[in-house]
Amino acid sequence: MEHLVRCEVIGDLPIVSVTGYREVEEVQFGPNGAPLFDGEGNPVVKPVRVAETQDVTKGQIAYLDPAETNIAVLTQAQLVKVLPKAKKGA
Repeated sequence: MEHLVRCEVIGDLPIVSVTGYREVEEVQFGPNGAPLFDGEGNPVVKPVRVAETQDVTKGQIAYLDPAETNIAVLTQAQLVKVLPKAKKGA
């Protein structure tokens, strides 16, 4: 989770913080929108990574995924303040 950006929530709105990731199986669909099935009649699935999250309120630390969250907009709106990376071993 080294890619997450550590931020302090400074606004009055709750911010969604990433607490971890888990893999789930996602059913695949064809171009017509119907689910795909393998030769044995089972749905075709592929593993996808899904973020586990929790709401964080003012004064707490949130961990934001820059690929999923526009952190610049949150800082400009004064909802979060970007913090330095936590030191290893601290």
